[in-house]
Amino acid sequence: MKELYKEWQENTSIGDRTQKEYENIWEARILPLYGHMNAKDLKPIHISNFVKSLQKDGARLDGKKGKLSTSTINNCYKAFNSVLKFGVDMTWLASNPADNINPPTVQHAETDIYTPKEISILIKGLEKLVTLEKRTLVAIALSTSARQGEIVALEEKHCDFERDGIHVKQALIIKKDVGVVLKETKNKSDSFHYQKL
Repeated sequence: MKELYKEWQENTSIGDRTQKEYENIWEARILPLYGHMNAKDLKPIHISNFVKSLQKDGARLDGKKGKLSTSTINNCYKAFNSVLKFGVDMTWLASNPADNINPPTVQHAETDIYTPKEISILIKGLEKLVTLEKRTLVAIALSTSARQGEIVALEEKHCDFERDGIHVKQALIIKKDVGVVLKETKNKSDSFHYQKL
C-alpha cells in the first residue's frame, strides 16, 4: 500500500487542497492500519471494517470525546477510495475494493445565521474600528455566498457598477510548494452577486 500511496501522491490530478487533506488522512489513519499490506491483497471487507471503525467511540484523533462526524467519515472513505481508484486506473489493481462500500450519509448540522439586528450591530461596530475597505469585505461576506478565497481575490475589474454587483471569477488558494496563487473559481463559471457598491 505504501508504494501505491507514494505513486498517487506524485501523479494524482486532484486539487492541492484536497490532496493535502487526503494525505493527512492516509498518514494518520490508513497507513498505520494497511501500510504493510500489498495493495492487491486489499479486500472490500478491509474497507468496510475501516469505515465501521470510524463510526465507533474513540475514533477521534484530537483526544476529544464523542464520535466523528459523518462528514469526516465520508472524507476518510473518499481519501481511501481516491488512491484505490488511481491504482485501478494505473492497472495496479484489477478492481477497486472500495467500490461497493457505502459510508454513512452526511448529516448537515443546522447553520446559525445572523439576525438583521445582529448584522446591524456588527456593521455599526465595524464603522468605528476598521477601514472602509475591510467593512466592504465584511459586507460582501454577509450578503453573498462567495467563499473567503473568492472575496479576497476580488479586483476592481470584477465590479459591475451599471448593475450594482460583483462578478466572482477567481479565488486565492495556497498551492503546495508554491504559496498563494490565483485560480479560476471551482466550477469555472462566472458567479454574479448583487451587492450595492
